[in-house]
Amino acid sequence: MKQLIHSEFKRYFSKKSWLGVLGSIPFMIALMASQSLKANQIVTLDRVASFNTFALYTPLHKIFTFYLFAVVILLVVTTIASEYEKSEIRMVLIRGYSTRQVFFVKLMMIVLALFIFIVGYVACSYLVASVIFEHQTVISSFLSFDDLTSVQVFLMTLKYYGLLFLILAVFAMVIAFFAMFTKSVISTTVIGLLIVVASFGFYMVTQLVGRYISGIDINQLNLLALPLMQLKGAYQIVAGHTTSLHQSLTILGSYFILFMGSSYYLTGRQDQFI
Repeated sequence: MKQLIHSEFKRYFSKKSWLGVLGSIPFMIALMASQSLKANQIVTLDRVASFNTFALYTPLHKIFTFYLFAVVILLVVTTIASEYEKSEIRMVLIRGYSTRQVFFVKLMMIVLALFIFIVGYVACSYLVASVIFEHQTVISSFLSFDDLTSVQVFLMTLKYYGLLFLILAVFAMVIAFFAMFTKSVISTTVIGLLIVVASFGFYMVTQLVGRYISGIDINQLNLLALPLMQLKGAYQIVAGHTTSLHQSLTILGSYFILFMGSSYYLTGRQDQFI
């Protein structure tokens, strides 16, 4: 098993798709910095983005949400879907490993890649922000009624990206299941993109329904969609809403059990997929 992990680690992190993901980070940060500079020129009461808040505020952009989930889809497609489609996974199974072992090791590499990706993004965000934006000692934020110190904002940023990692890791498990089930790059990509687009459609529907039906907490309902959990719910949790935290963890746990359980069952039926 250790040999399998070592082999997959070397194969995965030498792929051009992974290098492309890392290379996309500076471009996304440049885009977010450009948007933040424009926002700073419009908003005069408080700076929208500063050195302290840049990494924390950029995920508010919908384009950033799409970028994050597109990265997950790309990592899964190039790691699992393409190898099933091209039957490259046969070469690994010949060595005596089971489909289940190979699948979960590949999934482990994807989750590790997401962790490295997020750490890299946060580090680059602070590096760019240190050059472009001003430093603040006392910070006003929509996440708190009181002014915050730079240390408090940094801890909020770590908390947010920790939650983001969990959300993206669970989403990767969902897409990995469909990659294994369809054995198709195109089908997996389409399903992943449909989930993201449908999430925004779900948000529009809940906003419309919420106007006419009382007693429904729209914010909590939106947590069912992982992209909306990243875009809306994670900020509620960072702001200290314990109810959102409990519900988000429950939803993530449910997705984890459902799709990891299904993957565990289906990978046991090797002949169906090879």
